[in-house]
Amino acid sequence: HATIGGSIAAPKIKGSATIARGAYTELASGLSMTGIDGEASAAADAGATTIGLDFTAHGVGQSGKTITFQGRASLGEKGRIDAVLKARGARFSSGPVQSATVSGDVTLSGPLQAIEAKGALAIDELNAALASPSPGGLVDIKVVRADETEREPLKENMIAPPPLRLDVAVAADDRLFVRGRGLESEWKAKLQI
Repeated sequence: HATIGGSIAAPKIKGSATIARGAYTELASGLSMTGIDGEASAAADAGATTIGLDFTAHGVGQSGKTITFQGRASLGEKGRIDAVLKARGARFSSGPVQSATVSGDVTLSGPLQAIEAKGALAIDELNAALASPSPGGLVDIKVVRADETEREPLKENMIAPPPLRLDVAVAADDRLFVRGRGLESEWKAKLQI
């Protein structure tokens, strides 16, 4: 719904949209969330625009809410964002990762030109499968000659990095299982991204 008020010289617009029982799948990786419920709101006047997002969701096959996202952003000359993503035993799967259960908090904050993602995530459990190569298929091998100097990549293939600084600790105390092709192993990890 939306409302319009104010004067012609100083209009004010407010609106909101809700979503119930939504689902999202990122097509490139297959990462999915379901049970998305929430509200997005926006307000604009002559001075600034503010946007609010409050959402909950869960991983595929889960029934309770395991993911929350709450945030506010202001647009304009001094635009900034302040938001937090919380995962509490959220279950994901993507590509060779059959399932991953994740807990932790990540905050997004700062001016829109220099957003920082900061927080800590714990991988409670991860199950990955090693894919078998297709039968009879050949694998492309990149050939690098030792006597050649490295060439500059073509400018048209370069993508500018997003205005996002990362400061996220990822930890997994064991319970990272990799299986397949005769291998069954358990790993642990500690990363600072």
